[in-house]
Amino acid sequence: MMISLQGIGFACVSPVSRVKGVAESIRAAINAYAADSEGHRFPPTTAIARYTDLVRIVNNNGATLPDTEPRTESRRSVWRRELSKLIGAFSGSTGCSSAVCPPGLWSFTSYRASDDGHDYTLMLRVENVHKPVFVIVTPQDVDTQHGVAASSAKSASEP
Repeated sequence: MMISLQGIGFACVSPVSRVKGVAESIRAAINAYAADSEGHRFPPTTAIARYTDLVRIVNNNGATLPDTEPRTESRRSVWRRELSKLIGAFSGSTGCSSAVCPPGLWSFTSYRASDDGHDYTLMLRVENVHKPVFVIVTPQDVDTQHGVAASSAKSASEP
């Protein structure tokens, strides 16, 4: 697993790392799906069109994704909660958060399988970080890409 976090504030490294951990479990589950499928093929592109499809397939193959996307909590409520924890720490209250960024919020962006079913690319977006960060999942690796250009390049390319 390669981690490159250039240009991302230290407080946001933890959420990116946590999402990469989730991505590793998704990768393992999709690989398990292929191991058990006829011809050892990954799910077709049409099988994972929405987050609910992703949950159904990967949770049936060993992952434990929540039923609703982790990004469903609004950014405003997350930042308000984190800010109150930080203010509480300075005023002597308990419940301090060591990171200002909320932990591990992400959203499902896209999934695309090759025509022969022997390769795929899945993309997750790390939410609530200062610059866009995408976690790219392939059968062999989990990697990060930064910026909006990375998302369009990866999702448009053949896996």
